[in-house]
Amino acid sequence: EYADLQCPACAAINPLTNQVLDEYKGKVKLVYRFFPLRSIHKNALISGQGAYAAWKLGKFSEMKNMLYNNQVDWENLGDPRETFLGYAKQIGLENDQFNTLMNSKEAKNAVLDGEKEAIGLGLNSTPTFFIGNKKFSPRGFEDFKNLIEEELKVN
Repeated sequence: EYADLQCPACAAINPLTNQVLDEYKGKVKLVYRFFPLRSIHKNALISGQGAYAAWKLGKFSEMKNMLYNNQVDWENLGDPRETFLGYAKQIGLENDQFNTLMNSKEAKNAVLDGEKEAIGLGLNSTPTFFIGNKKFSPRGFEDFKNLIEEELKVN
């Protein structure tokens, strides 16, 4: 999945991706790639950095869900870092460690690398999914299910 944590469409599809992971536990893996749409989402980069920091600390899924579920609370903030520190604390992360990682060059570069990769693939919108080598935009669980079942049969 190539996604932007400030993208409303990505937030809307997040419960669906969580459902897919539950339904196919042990059979599929979601590989999340950062694709911050910085020209239209002012907090796309820093939210990606927050998610990256949580990933480094073993809580990516929890932070991704927290960011998507609370998107309307932080999307228009001038600087959402304090809000993200609150989310980190809620999911059990140590604030100093999370804050240092979120604001690191490593986190920024990881998010920007994802952006470069997405652009290099010719992507121009989020969320964009690939199952195997098939690019698609799901409309519901059945879309995921059909492609996953097809891919599982082949492999």
